Amino acid sequence: CDRHWCVERAEEHIRNNYENNMTLSSIANLYFINEKYLGRIFRKQTGKTFHEYLTDVRLEKSIALLSGNGSIINISHMCGFMNVTYFNRCFKKKYGISPSEYRRSIKKDG
Repeated sequence: CDRHWCVERAEEHIRNNYENNMTLSSIANLYFINEKYLGRIFRKQTGKTFHEYLTDVRLEKSIALLSGNGSIINISHMCGFMNVTYFNRCFKKKYGISPSEYRRSIKKDG
């Protein structure tokens, strides 16, 4: 089950640049590949759409930052979310609690 080179490059690009604004189209243009083809093969090989994968990487990065003292608004921006309300909604959907509830839970446990 070899990974397609463009999926590997796209994943690497997301992991290295998650804080920046990016789209499937911008990644496809970067590697001179058809956007629809990249979207299809990306989903087939990762089990997620490009946007789901990007959001998951951003949320995973936010988990580490929430143990610090930065504001939730700053953390959301540092992780590439331009809108803190959207960040809160994505976080709660994935983890079942809001970023502030998560932060309180780790402060209490730590």
